[in-house]
Amino acid sequence: HEPSLLSSLQDRHLTDVILDALVVKEVPPTREVIASLPNILSALCLNQRGLDAFMKCKPFDRLFHVLLSPQYLPAMRRRSSDTLGDTATNLGTAMDELMRHQPTLRQDAMRAIIRLLEEVCTMGEDENVHVQNISPAGGDSNADEKGAT
Repeated sequence: HEPSLLSSLQDRHLTDVILDALVVKEVPPTREVIASLPNILSALCLNQRGLDAFMKCKPFDRLFHVLLSPQYLPAMRRRSSDTLGDTATNLGTAMDELMRHQPTLRQDAMRAIIRLLEEVCTMGEDENVHVQNISPAGGDSNADEKGAT
């Protein structure tokens, strides 16, 4: 988190590559990337140039989508060996920190959270939405339930 180093990376367009890979394109569905994402984004927003580039990407809908997408579920699940908690909780806490350190992000982030909650409500009302139970060890329990729980 060193602003002077960030400018050097920006001058070499490395931050553009990082934003493109992690925000513009689909977030890679790995535990390590998701867990690292808030710190990376926070570092990219240390100066106004980085903050502007981040906001230009309109990132929040894509970033918060990982919370509802089945392809991200294995990466979000807590491992028994993980003493730091589950990835979803850590992601939420870190996003909160990012918004507190960068208040200009708050309005767009809150709008995305509202849209996410509206999507959850829509999913809960849709009879065609199935929730698949997965055992804590990561195995499929083969128990599909209708509706959202």
